[in-house]
Amino acid sequence: MKEIGFKDKSLTVESFARLRRASRSDSERIRFLAMESLMRGNDREKVRAVFGLHRSALSRWITRVNRGGPEGLREKQRRGCPRKLSAEEEKEISADLLKSPRSLGYRQSNWDGRLLVRRIGKRYGVTYSRSGVYSLLRRLGFTVQRPTVLYGECSEETKAEFKKKSVKT
Repeated sequence: MKEIGFKDKSLTVESFARLRRASRSDSERIRFLAMESLMRGNDREKVRAVFGLHRSALSRWITRVNRGGPEGLREKQRRGCPRKLSAEEEKEISADLLKSPRSLGYRQSNWDGRLLVRRIGKRYGVTYSRSGVYSLLRRLGFTVQRPTVLYGECSEETKAEFKKKSVKT
């Protein structure tokens, strides 16, 4: 059996199992479970195959354990800019999007990126780009769609006449 490579000889299967059970993150649980499996004497290749890991993943994880102990396998804070709006403000925007812009004092009858950028800037004093607003819309569960005209019931002759007149020449 090949040596795993942990510097701290006091590490046990139970220490990784305890951390795995306490973890809320699926990716953390997989890391702790993989380390448990290695501690139980399973071959690295077998562990890698069972968990579907890249060939260097286990080595990286062992290095993290050697540097920071088992806590080194915890997820780090995610990178990126902090959100510009609070969760409460995002809920307010969601509620506004369900209303017509006209009911909120705008001249338009449909929301678009430019109008939403203006609304957020005026109401919250936060500057968004149009692409940033579209990301916000996706995060809030909205989709960007062009409005389409829904025609009322009419006779087939009226539809045919309309199609004849609207054909480009």
